[in-house]
Amino acid sequence: MKSKRGTGDRRLHAATLVELIISLSALAVIVLGHSIVSYHAKLDIGSSVKQSTAAMVALLLCESWAGADGAVTYDPVSDLASGFTISGGSGPSAPAGFTSLGSYFVAVDGTCYHATLSSKALASTLRALNVSVAWSDRGGDPPTLDKEFCLTTYVLLD
Repeated sequence: MKSKRGTGDRRLHAATLVELIISLSALAVIVLGHSIVSYHAKLDIGSSVKQSTAAMVALLLCESWAGADGAVTYDPVSDLASGFTISGGSGPSAPAGFTSLGSYFVAVDGTCYHATLSSKALASTLRALNVSVAWSDRGGDPPTLDKEFCLTTYVLLD
């Protein structure tokens, strides 16, 4: 008796080999796509962490200055140095019409934020306090301050 293993088996093996190559190609595309998405998600998470930290720094500086009644002699280095690293430095320019109180370096989790405090008298009993915080999202040497967050609050003067 002769076996029926002729051409039908070869076609079956050839189809299986083609299917295997297509499956491996699809798997490679899926793995590559997942890697690219993961990489960009990690970059976006890092950027959002830096932005939320800058907002926290701006809020902390703005509220502590408002807590000091918006005094033009306010010194955040002496007021906040025990909580985190802050020192005199350079920062973004004050908005138009605002008088700069000073610029500071604030280090949080290895990132250096550049903050500028400025104020503007709106009336004899009302003062606007502005805090601008800039940071480098891309790094570099020296880092370029390519992102900025500004916050303004108002205080009633006695």
